[in-house]
Amino acid sequence: MNPLGTVHSRFIIRTHVSAMIFRTTAAVRPSRTASRRALIAIAFAALCAAPVAHAQEPGFTLADAAAIARRQHPLLTAAGGRRQVATGTARQESALPNPVFEWRKENLRSTLDPDEFVSVGLPLDLYGRRMVLRSVSGLVDSRARSDSSTTARDVEYDVARAYWRAALAFSLYDATVTQRLAFDTIAR
Repeated sequence: MNPLGTVHSRFIIRTHVSAMIFRTTAAVRPSRTASRRALIAIAFAALCAAPVAHAQEPGFTLADAAAIARRQHPLLTAAGGRRQVATGTARQESALPNPVFEWRKENLRSTLDPDEFVSVGLPLDLYGRRMVLRSVSGLVDSRARSDSSTTARDVEYDVARAYWRAALAFSLYDATVTQRLAFDTIAR
């Protein structure tokens, strides 16, 4: 018996996996090492949860594996951080400059007369750089959001692939046990 859950139809498996493949984009993966570590952790969690799932009727499903990955995968945390950095940087670069207020006193302890200066200044953007950055900041936010969602889809695809590989391993193990029992029966 497959502890990861019962599969009713091969067509459903192929359709589900192919739909996940088509939902992902061909983006550059941020970190292969972190992705591999997370997949190993998820596969280990699936294998550790297998005896518990075997005792219960529903089993460890692909949705459970995807939910664990969404909560704990380091690439998703990094993608969220990159999105916040990109959005914050665009907002900072497009902000209007702050006025400068300066109050100085000079020659306080010398024999010369003390001087007091007060100056107020406002930096001017003569090239219009900040206005262009203001108009583009919405595009930066949408690009950062799409990069983050691409990373999420890559993680979901990797989780699904690891899940189905683990399910295949359990099925092969069950087939091997059945085959060994059949050989034992034939040998007697």
